[in-house]
Amino acid sequence: MFKKHVYFPLVVILLLTFILSKTAFSETFKDRVGFVKVGKVDSSAPIQVPFITWGGDMITFYANGGLKTAEDSIFGKLGLNIELVGRDDFYQQSKEYVEGKSPFIRGTFRMMGQVSELIASDPATEGIMVLQLTWSAGDHCVIRKGVRTIADLKDKKVVLQRGGPHVGMLDDILRAGKLTWDDIDVIWAKDLTATAESPAEIFRSNNDIAAAFVITPDMIGLTGGLEDVGTGAEGTVSEAHVLVSTANMSYSIADVYVVRSDFYYANKTWVQDFVAGYLKASEEIVQLKKDYETKGSEKLMKLLQMTQDIYGKDVIPTLEEDAYGLLMDATLAGYPGNVSFFRNVDNKHGFDVFMERSLDLSQNWGSLAKRPLLAIMTLITIRPLLSITLPRPVWREGKDLMQKLFSLKLKSLQRREG
Repeated sequence: MFKKHVYFPLVVILLLTFILSKTAFSETFKDRVGFVKVGKVDSSAPIQVPFITWGGDMITFYANGGLKTAEDSIFGKLGLNIELVGRDDFYQQSKEYVEGKSPFIRGTFRMMGQVSELIASDPATEGIMVLQLTWSAGDHCVIRKGVRTIADLKDKKVVLQRGGPHVGMLDDILRAGKLTWDDIDVIWAKDLTATAESPAEIFRSNNDIAAAFVITPDMIGLTGGLEDVGTGAEGTVSEAHVLVSTANMSYSIADVYVVRSDFYYANKTWVQDFVAGYLKASEEIVQLKKDYETKGSEKLMKLLQMTQDIYGKDVIPTLEEDAYGLLMDATLAGYPGNVSFFRNVDNKHGFDVFMERSLDLSQNWGSLAKRPLLAIMTLITIRPLLSITLPRPVWREGKDLMQKLFSLKLKSLQRREG
């Protein structure tokens, strides 16, 4: 049975500046996607929701009961009809968002900066961030012999997925080492994992590349483990090891959902149910993990099997090591974490701070004008930029009504279960 909670949707209209590097990008994100005709989302059909290769998306699998909504799942009991589709290709995902095939974009906070110019091109596709899924503890910078510190990356080749989840992490690392993007030679990989065009395989096959940004399964394949050094045996790369990991740099990557503004305003209750369902699933997964560690959990094992079936054995070879490891790499934000991230202006790892980091990244790459102008833009909707938030009084005005909507919906769900 659902516990009684009062939820409010953590809706923040984004000031998502387009990220453009004078040295790292030869063309804009929008240019790479190409012309896309804005389409309308068909709300009568199953709503397409993208997922990426990440433990936080396992919560969505659980809430939905699989790729298509199961009647007895959390989303099913909330009356949602969802089809989950794998979209590690952020360019394809963004294109489908604009075309209306999906009202959602799924990525990291700073991936949203990359797509912002594209989605701000039309009022219908402007983005509203509705949920933080997780913090990452499963992204890694793997280096080879000859690199000992961040400073050693200067003038070296670094590979990561183009448009992928590691741009912000690399930026954090460079700033920590007092380096800039101009100090490294960026090699862009097409895919995130499990192909010859992924960072791990490019790193493995090219000795000139000093560092690769990878997710945990690939990190283990290259090094043998977080604290290990590759020996060259069992597919590892000789003397490859982890330089920096979000296992330690735990507030570098925030995973989020962004929704099209036209869909949100036409389907507020649906979006609120989606957020509530994900948060409820997060609560259940926390308990299932505890059960799994102490006495075993059939429900969690089913989720691990589902995860392997969805991602494939190339990505998730084993259940108890790889599937469970992927889940453990994701630190679930939950309801309290979302409140803190979006609402607490003093949070050193909150929305406002992440927005500043995005502004820093964009400004360093030469895509922004003077910063003082942006401070003014934070309270109003500006195109091609998106507004960062509504004025605080407007926030408070809508908050009580939205709390009631969530309370009523969850009470209704409790009655159906009881």
